[in-house]
Amino acid sequence: MGDSSGDRNPADGEVPMHEVTLAAFDIDVTSVTNADFARFVQATDYVTEAESFDFSAVFHLALAADEDDILGVPPGTPWWYGVRGADWRHPAGRHSSIDGLDDHPVVHVSWNDAQAYCAWAGRRLPTEAEWEYAARGGLEGAKYPWGDDDIDAGGWRANIFQGTFPRENTVEDGFATTAPVRSFVPNGYGLWQTVGNVWEWCEDWFDPNTYRSSPAQDPRGPDRGQARILRGGSYLCHDSYCNRYRNSARSQNTPDSSMGNAGFRTVSLRGGKTDRRFPRRVYRQGGEPDPRFSLANERTFLAWLRTALAMYAGAFALEALDLPAATGWRLAAAGVFLVLGTLSAVQALVGWARTETSLRRNEPLPGLGMGGVIVVGVLVAVAIVIIGMFV
Repeated sequence: MGDSSGDRNPADGEVPMHEVTLAAFDIDVTSVTNADFARFVQATDYVTEAESFDFSAVFHLALAADEDDILGVPPGTPWWYGVRGADWRHPAGRHSSIDGLDDHPVVHVSWNDAQAYCAWAGRRLPTEAEWEYAARGGLEGAKYPWGDDDIDAGGWRANIFQGTFPRENTVEDGFATTAPVRSFVPNGYGLWQTVGNVWEWCEDWFDPNTYRSSPAQDPRGPDRGQARILRGGSYLCHDSYCNRYRNSARSQNTPDSSMGNAGFRTVSLRGGKTDRRFPRRVYRQGGEPDPRFSLANERTFLAWLRTALAMYAGAFALEALDLPAATGWRLAAAGVFLVLGTLSAVQALVGWARTETSLRRNEPLPGLGMGGVIVVGVLVAVAIVIIGMFV
């Protein structure tokens, strides 16, 4: 980890370079999209901090709001406006919307908002070390996810600011603000836009001295702090002001802050029940199936699989015991199989209906497991034998 190019910002703490070993993890190939976040809000009625505070930070060239909606301008960064009514549904202010932007990264989400989404989805934010490892795409020491070539070599490779910052954006890369999450070219690990487009929240607290004493195994940053790590740069990065669209670049903001150029992506939980019982596909955005439907399908499949295995176990017991095939006995056995099949079908339907609730509560899938399947099979076989003895 750390800067090897010499383009570091001294106050950000990008050095010293140091080796890090990480446990295996999976990470979203894109930032969480507006469509993803909308499903979360629909399922939970969650209210973001920007909505609660009724304002968020909007870049001045992107503003779509009344002048009266501008609540303040930071003295050190006058290109940012505190705008009433700006939130994830209205990224440029009250006169904007996300219509047609389903595949763009969600913005105006704080670190706390990202945590709430992760709790619902059964995932978490990446650590800073995990984020940098994934962003490099296997290119150790490279400045960018694609290597060390300039960002505009052979055509623009990421969504940043072109022109004269902050007054004029010539939009040479095709995007004045956010771009669809699967724009440009993915890195060697298949991740899209780890630099440019939007900053991405990480799990760690920020400290410019972290790297001086960071552990070599799965570092997770300081135990406390006042700001959380942001990585990757955004559509507002420019060589003349913010050259942080690099693998090693670091930034930070308070956990309740939101702005029009920051989002997040998620990674798998560390060894929790969610990982073991229903691991989720990382390829979730941009046309891939919603994980809720994948889980519902898995729930249905497991329910029917249990039924089939129990029936096979009963049939095997019949064949092995070579019992007389009386008509009444066969009807009784068929009745047992029918009851099992009906119960399993009901479980499948109820499971489908309750999938969203299970996800919100981060509950593991109910099920017998392989040991339960064996027990059910044995019980079915015993029941058939007992019934056969009295028919």
